[in-house]
Amino acid sequence: MESTIKRAILPNPVILQSEGLYEYILDTAAYPREAEPLKELRKATASHPM
Repeated sequence: MESTIKRAILPNPVILQSEGLYEYILDTAAYPREAEPLKELRKATASHPM
């Protein structure tokens, strides 16, 4: 039987001092360059009840 543990991606606390800074970096650097199919997949999996 497989366990259904949901793992969170945690930012490095030494490099990123706050969750807000982590979100800002994703919003300004990572997500704008993301391909449209990947963006749709990320949004769909974020709201999926696992």
